[in-house]
Amino acid sequence: MRIIAFLLILNLLSPGNSIAQTYNDGTIEYDIMLDGIRDSNAIRIFKNAYMVLYIRGHQTRSELHTSMGITTTIYDEKNGGAVILNEYGNQRVMLRLSSDQYKLVNKKYRDVSIELLKDTKNVNGYICKSASIKIKGGLGYLVYYSPVLKFQTLYNGLPVVMDGFPMEYESEIEGMKVIYKVRKISLDAVTANLFDLPSSGYREVKFEEIYKP
Repeated sequence: MRIIAFLLILNLLSPGNSIAQTYNDGTIEYDIMLDGIRDSNAIRIFKNAYMVLYIRGHQTRSELHTSMGITTTIYDEKNGGAVILNEYGNQRVMLRLSSDQYKLVNKKYRDVSIELLKDTKNVNGYICKSASIKIKGGLGYLVYYSPVLKFQTLYNGLPVVMDGFPMEYESEIEGMKVIYKVRKISLDAVTANLFDLPSSGYREVKFEEIYKP
């Protein structure tokens, strides 16, 4: 249940080119891997897990796929609000977050320090620079980012890197180290209907029912 709660509460250039270009649309797929985790339940949940991120202008849609189901977060940078859709078996739940509520849920990720590192790495054909991101309270994560790939909007749910797009990065779920790594990128246009909200089929819950400070 703690993992469920975390998931619920929770963006036509050659890779070798050194000139940055900013894009309006993109579809990015990440493999999700556990690092050094022996918990059998966690291993089962994250076996073959992946995330798909759709970016279209000021909107992002991220879909986190695990053996439990799908958690979708639709974020609008213009108004700062988000909608989270959970599909776990026959259970479908919708949670709407105002701009203030979204900021509250993600507040620990807003006070970070970034240290640029010298290491580089080839991730899916992109030569990436590295950075260490430290969250207030002592948590630190390694990020590999491409300086030639940028998008117009902020990247919902991804580490904030000032000069590029996160291609591989560490995160943490309930004390477990998780690694996200890009496996595929498309810079084709993203259709607007991906950001439409379902009009039926979901039970809507209140923010106060889910968020426990």
